[in-house]
Amino acid sequence: MIGYRNLFRPTAVVFLLIAGSLVASVINASPALARSSVNGCNVTIDNPHFSSGAGGIIAKGRFSCTDVPSTIHINGNRGTSFLLWLCPNKPPKSESYLYNPANGCTPKGSNTDNVSATSSGTTYTRYVPPSSQGGAHGNGWWISCSTWYSSGPNGTDLGNFVTFSNPEPLSG
Repeated sequence: MIGYRNLFRPTAVVFLLIAGSLVASVINASPALARSSVNGCNVTIDNPHFSSGAGGIIAKGRFSCTDVPSTIHINGNRGTSFLLWLCPNKPPKSESYLYNPANGCTPKGSNTDNVSATSSGTTYTRYVPPSSQGGAHGNGWWISCSTWYSSGPNGTDLGNFVTFSNPEPLSG
């Protein structure tokens, strides 16, 4: 333990700076762990895959809320979306990477149908591209992500959440 009198010695100052930097790094490295949806909503995105029924590449999103009725917004309001991307190289799970034209990623499908959760814990499914459009085509690395927020009995989420699939090398 650093005593009060020793607090301003050079070794104590260095120790405090390092400890503070480590704590800040841990906090900044995992902001998603620091908060959750005010309505107990959760989104998972399956990895993109070839669907013979859709005739191309699709991804499936699974949406649920524990506090209902709630809406999970993916309709483009407040920067929300549910997109399927095709990239020439393996992309990181990063919106800024996907939206940067220099990286060559192109959106190949979009679903803007909000999710109305009316039953607690029920999973609601959305496809990207939507089932009515069929699957997407192309060769490369595919990744899907949903930017979303919820509104419901406990209020509206203050910020957006981002949920990614894993990137998958596919031809379709």
